[in-house]
Amino acid sequence: MRPRKPVFALDYLAQTVDAYILALQTAEMDESEMQWAEAILKEYFSATDSNHPAIATQKKRFEQGFTVSKACLEKVPYQSEQRKAHSVKYEELLALTQSRRSTRWFEQTKVDRVLVKQAMTVALQAPSACNRQPFEFYVIENESLKRKVAQLPGGTAGFADNIANLIAVVGDLSYYPLERDRHVIYIDSALASMQFMLALETLGLASCPINWPELHKQDKKVSALLGLPQHKRVVMFIAFGYAQASGMIPYSDKKSAEHVITYL
Repeated sequence: MRPRKPVFALDYLAQTVDAYILALQTAEMDESEMQWAEAILKEYFSATDSNHPAIATQKKRFEQGFTVSKACLEKVPYQSEQRKAHSVKYEELLALTQSRRSTRWFEQTKVDRVLVKQAMTVALQAPSACNRQPFEFYVIENESLKRKVAQLPGGTAGFADNIANLIAVVGDLSYYPLERDRHVIYIDSALASMQFMLALETLGLASCPINWPELHKQDKKVSALLGLPQHKRVVMFIAFGYAQASGMIPYSDKKSAEHVITYL
């Protein structure tokens, strides 16, 4: 906030410190994430009124509890002018988006995991609500499983057998305790998926997002095949790989900006 208030976040401060202390006791926690949490809490307590009773109590609990060796001091809010610089021009970005088209005919070649990781690194820069990133990407490498899963979406009837590489984008509802927020997994997953597909394009790979219907019967089938617990939902699939040079691409006449912009 601007300007920063000397007292804020009291409604959830104790809960945050509780979660931090619990995370310290959990061996599975990612070290980088713990450093981020420590850096943010240190920043909070240095910026607020330490004489306030509630803040003083939680600050003492925090300082007694943390055991991370060194927090990364860069993992705190910073000024807009300090954002990472880039050299991508508008014309270059436009060309990339025009090059990426839904491809359904692939060379039957497995994509190296290194390339998948590179594309995922870009995908994970996408914004998500409160930075929860409530999604996972299931890369289906088993051929038998891939064939079964590829037949489930309604739009793959004509090319399911030609999908060389397949990903299930899975949202995790356990990130959101309130029913009102259950839709966020779809928003966040879609943002990350688009960046993933654009990154694939820069690596010489083509892609095709595959719609997944909201049908209980289909959800049960795919959950059984992928071993998904009840709180995880398939959001969409992404077919990807090396495009066949002679494979046909449907022409898509996109709307003009004037057709979709409304100024209020």
